[in-house]
Amino acid sequence: ASAVLLRPRRDSVLQYFFDEMRQTTTESSSRVKRLSSGSQALESCGHVLKALVRSSKFEGFVCVLILLNALVLGLQTDYAAKADDSHEVPKIYSILEAVFCVIFVLEIIARTYTLRFAFFYKGGWAWNIFDLTVVSIQVIEQFMSFLEASSTRDVLGNLSTTRIIRILRLIRVMRLARILQGISELRILVLSILSSVRSMFWTVVLILLIIYTFSLFITQMVADHRKVFHLPLDLDSSLHLHFGSLGATMLSLFMSITGGVDWQDVCRPLMEIWPWMAIIFTAYISFAVLMMLNTVTGVFVESVLQSQARDRDAFMVSNARELFQGLEGGLHAQMGWEMFQSKATSPQMQEFFKAIDVEPSEAKCLFDLLDLDNSGEISADEFLSGAMRLRGPAKALDLAVLVNEVRQIDKQLRALSRM
Repeated sequence: ASAVLLRPRRDSVLQYFFDEMRQTTTESSSRVKRLSSGSQALESCGHVLKALVRSSKFEGFVCVLILLNALVLGLQTDYAAKADDSHEVPKIYSILEAVFCVIFVLEIIARTYTLRFAFFYKGGWAWNIFDLTVVSIQVIEQFMSFLEASSTRDVLGNLSTTRIIRILRLIRVMRLARILQGISELRILVLSILSSVRSMFWTVVLILLIIYTFSLFITQMVADHRKVFHLPLDLDSSLHLHFGSLGATMLSLFMSITGGVDWQDVCRPLMEIWPWMAIIFTAYISFAVLMMLNTVTGVFVESVLQSQARDRDAFMVSNARELFQGLEGGLHAQMGWEMFQSKATSPQMQEFFKAIDVEPSEAKCLFDLLDLDNSGEISADEFLSGAMRLRGPAKALDLAVLVNEVRQIDKQLRALSRM
């Protein structure tokens, strides 16, 4: 009887235990689902952020902000230069500076989160370090401006806070160089100038050697003539002005070929002491202007053309890398015809068509040319090698290979005709 009475109670306890277990399991599964959904949401947000940071529109937006920041900085400097000491700079400039600082800090954080450690060593790492340095300087400048505004004493001891802020602000303007990364024409101009620095150095050395040689002769002759003969005051003062020392003579000869002074005014005093000096001076002007400077111009043009070719090659490689990094598998991905056709409207593919002077309507023929192994798919190596081959005119090596292949085909045809 006692067993019969205890059985319902035991069954109710077991039922309560199973109900608690079921409820705990349900809550755990729902919690896991919420966590997985939250992680999926974070992962999707990360993908969106990566796509945003790597897009060309984001780069353009950052360049526009850099220009606006430089414009605000210029307006603030102009107002401070024109205003009296009693007039303070309007607060709107400080607010805009703080807003730009916050935006640029968020930009660096987004790019660092997207690239992780690749921010410091992969393609474009030099620009990344440059941006990080300039933005850090901007943060320091804002912090020092805040300290200066909130304290009536010099918080940095003997150093002038205002002077340090101005120096940091001058360094921050250097971020305008970031625009070079987005504007190809401006980048080519700057790279062409930088690539011509070496040629310019040796050009200056050559010009100095020629000027030094002529200056020794002219200075010695003028000095001897002034010591032996008693010259009129105006002629003696003119000779002393242009040829009174070796440095003055070199400066006069340099200004004569660069437009700093009319070379007739320099030559006339020499003609009065010795008429044959007109022939020597004319020979110097003819050699320096008509021969040497024109030759130097040709060297500079050749250097600029080589720099442009290298920049186009580097830009094409960068576009191809960006194109394949957007595919599943990255640089190891294979691009079929359907994918190639869908990417024909992308900025990277449009730049590729422009570089090899091919219309987008000829994409199918281009795909067949790039597919070297006739597999129906293009790898990153095939894309890059094909891009380099198809850009520009045919090389002598390409023509030699073509002639050799034609000879081999001709031999095979002759052998088949004999059979």
